[in-house]
Amino acid sequence: MPGGQPQQRKPAVSDCCCLDSMAELKTLAPGALPCAALLGYRAPGDGGGGQFYWDSQNTEPDNGGTVIAPASNPPVGRWKRATSSPLSVKCFGAQGNAIDDTAAVQAAIDSGPGTLLFPPGVYRVSRQITISTACRLLGFGSGPGGNNSVGNNDQHGAILEWDPPVPTDNMFLLTGVAGNVSSGVGTTFENLLLRQVAGNGAGSQGSAIRVGNELTTDNFKPSWTRIRNCTFETGAGKDDWTYCIYLDGSGTSGPAAGFGIRDTWIENVRCVSGANAKGSIHAVAAGNLYILDSLMNVNGSIELTGADFAHRSAGVFLNNVNSQNIILDHVQQVVAVGGLWNNLITTENANSCDLRPGFLEDNPTFNAISSFLYVGVFAQTGGPLWIAPGGVEYRSQSFVWRAGVQATLGTLDNQDLAIISNGSRRVLVKNSGSVNLAPNGALPVNASEGFTYIPTCAGIPTGVPSVEVGSVPMVYDTTSNSFYIFNGTWKKVSLV
Repeated sequence: MPGGQPQQRKPAVSDCCCLDSMAELKTLAPGALPCAALLGYRAPGDGGGGQFYWDSQNTEPDNGGTVIAPASNPPVGRWKRATSSPLSVKCFGAQGNAIDDTAAVQAAIDSGPGTLLFPPGVYRVSRQITISTACRLLGFGSGPGGNNSVGNNDQHGAILEWDPPVPTDNMFLLTGVAGNVSSGVGTTFENLLLRQVAGNGAGSQGSAIRVGNELTTDNFKPSWTRIRNCTFETGAGKDDWTYCIYLDGSGTSGPAAGFGIRDTWIENVRCVSGANAKGSIHAVAAGNLYILDSLMNVNGSIELTGADFAHRSAGVFLNNVNSQNIILDHVQQVVAVGGLWNNLITTENANSCDLRPGFLEDNPTFNAISSFLYVGVFAQTGGPLWIAPGGVEYRSQSFVWRAGVQATLGTLDNQDLAIISNGSRRVLVKNSGSVNLAPNGALPVNASEGFTYIPTCAGIPTGVPSVEVGSVPMVYDTTSNSFYIFNGTWKKVSLV
């Protein structure tokens, strides 16, 4: 039987008996039977039953699920659960019926590393759950919220609801395993829906999953986290998540030129953030961060930051991620491919980044860029593109605006704007307003490149150009070898 949980009453045998609940097991006298079969945790068929045997030499503390002390609490002797299968949170008393299951979930996690199953149901959590061991929280089955198909949607059988008394708390805090983490030992969240159900819709209430905090001081301790096939949402009329996922390596003693949390995978995740949320995913001093095939809804954002540039986020890969905002600050080596972004904003020190979204909408802002920022963008709706290099280079592989909106390319903070190709400046727009089409100086008499080209026509021009205030159009007639400028009418310019 899955999880070692009997589904119906079995006949008693001479050396074992069937019991209806955990309460009955605890009332047995120490050593009264060599084994017992529980039909349920509180009642037969509730999913919390299983096989137990008496261990006369055991002194472990009662954990409510796998180690049970008799009611008389003898110093030696415990009932031990006998199962080689992954355990269900119901084996620790969780009910999954929207009644507070916080204590049962925390007890199940504290019982030791391994996979912890969440059968279909609604599990209410009312205070922060701390995870300091390697475990996998796995939702399964069909039920409330949908079924096993969890591709960028909220069809989950297992729903975890957050209803805290303290708004700033986190639903889950991952402090990591003890000591430095050098291999894949961490925590996994999979096939779960995490729903905010506190408040009245006027604010935000903590983060759903927080990895590390200011008290996490071990180098790389809260690492190797996996978040797969999960949805983060807000209940109708309830407060938002402050952040759905918050990665905080700022308090670690990581290398001076490195990061504090590493090797985090976020895959096939949907974050539904309301107007009161600060963002969807926030990472500070995180390295080797992978965000794949995920959706941040209309109010969502991904923020990649560092405590300072010495403790930055580095080695970040985004693939096919849709987000309202992508915000970069104190980051290095960020590679992003595909997806739809509404805004791309950098505030300081975005170093060696290669950003190639499928679509970029609205108003991307690059401010105080450090070193090289490569951007390949297919902008969907137009709008201004502002660049403030601060004396260093900005490089763009392609910008295409396809909507009928004027696109603006410019700089902030009184900077000159240089257009560069093949490592050389080709056009220089001074902050005074002057435009230099030959910033590299005069061409040699035998030059074959470096010229400024103007349009031509075969014959005297007759069309009426549109008016651009303060400027005039020009064209060269290749038939008569004449130069024309339009100023109310086409006027032939004498060339001496």
